Amino acid sequence: GEAAEAADPKAPPTIDEWAGLAALSALVAAAVSKLVGMLGDPEALGAALKDYGLLCATRGVPAGSPYDVFGEQLISALGGALGDGFGEETATAWRDAFADAAQCMQQVYTPSQIAEAAAKAAAEAASVEEEGAES
Repeated sequence: GEAAEAADPKAPPTIDEWAGLAALSALVAAAVSKLVGMLGDPEALGAALKDYGLLCATRGVPAGSPYDVFGEQLISALGGALGDGFGEETATAWRDAFADAAQCMQQVYTPSQIAEAAAKAAAEAASVEEEGAES
C-alpha cells in the first residue's frame, strides 16, 4: 500500500532534497576537471572552491550535511563507474580530498549558518539515538 511506498525516515537523505545541489550536479564534471587543473596552484584552487561554495550557499544549500551527502554520493558514483579499479584505499583518499574541498567551500558561510547546521545535525543524531533506544 501507500505506507510501504513512503520514504524510510531512517534512510540517508538523497541529493534531490537539496534542489541547489541537484542543479549543481550538472556542473560537477566540468568543475572537477577545472579544479584538477588547479592542483598545482593552491591559492587559485581555494578561490575557485570558495566560488563554488558561494554558488551553493546562494542556491539555498545549507552548510554541513548536504556537503557530506554529496561527497558520499560522488564517491559511490565514482566507485560504480570505475568498478574493481576503485578500492577502499582510493575511496578513502577521495573522501579526504573531498572533505578538504568541502571545508574550503563552506568558508563562505557565516559562523551562525555553520552553528545552525551543526545544531540541526546534532538534533537529528539525538533523535536517531532515541529511536534506537526505544526499539
